[in-house]
Amino acid sequence: MPVNTSRTRHRQKSGPTRGQRYCCHARQHLELVVGDRVLWEAKQHMKGWITSCEPRDTLIERFSHGRSTKLMAANVTALVIVVAPKPAPSRHLINQYLIAATIFGCTPIITLNKFDLMTAGDTSDCIINQYETLGFTCLRISTKDQYGLDALAQLLTHHTAILLGQSGVGKSSLVKAWLPDESIVVGGLSNSNDLGRHTTSNSTLYHLPSGGHLIDAPGIREFKLSGRHPIETLSRAFPDIQPKLHTCHFRDCSHQHEPDCGLKAAVQAGELDAQRLSDYLAIISQFGAR
Repeated sequence: MPVNTSRTRHRQKSGPTRGQRYCCHARQHLELVVGDRVLWEAKQHMKGWITSCEPRDTLIERFSHGRSTKLMAANVTALVIVVAPKPAPSRHLINQYLIAATIFGCTPIITLNKFDLMTAGDTSDCIINQYETLGFTCLRISTKDQYGLDALAQLLTHHTAILLGQSGVGKSSLVKAWLPDESIVVGGLSNSNDLGRHTTSNSTLYHLPSGGHLIDAPGIREFKLSGRHPIETLSRAFPDIQPKLHTCHFRDCSHQHEPDCGLKAAVQAGELDAQRLSDYLAIISQFGAR
């Protein structure tokens, strides 16, 4: 059974105790993370012992404060990247999430929440349009108006998905819309800077009524991956750039000062957006190894 939270509160999914929660203590040698599949023994008074953890299919991790690796979730198959008109979306953060999806072997789903707050020419909608044009799965939803929630739930039916995004984009509100009886704290934006307040401090796994599992994780403004990664891997998150990498005269072209650079030529010819090239260079500077 999947571990329900980082504090190993477990909800029985099947059997005569279906829907009941047990506060489980893990054996001392176990290092568990939300999403782990575990074996456990029930004890009295709605308590139990987690005795072992099954092998993980995937493990989502990131650098915490640039020093240590923080384990976030296990057995995740989809990353739901949640953005909103406020706080303003960050292309660099979205690209970091797309890189994470590539590295960890997950399906990325970009979701524009708070669609009811959209205005004509809104920057967030323009950003979503760009990723949609590039072939990424993008949805527009509103938990306030219950708009687009069924379409997203349908996509998640066979997934264990994790909600990722800045604080204040409405991740917890999204879970609350599907599970109104859950005790979920929903926050708002700070009046001083339009940034979200942290309302989720621990990751929690929920079983969706339509099928699948959903992990609500604390909001983050930077998703740093550990180590360096091959350019071929990073470029998969840039489908507009990947096929043009082979048009550079130099194999180790940095796309900045070398002559006969295919990417710079594509920008000059109007075949590649200059902002996308800038975004790509920022990513390979942060994560890339040649």
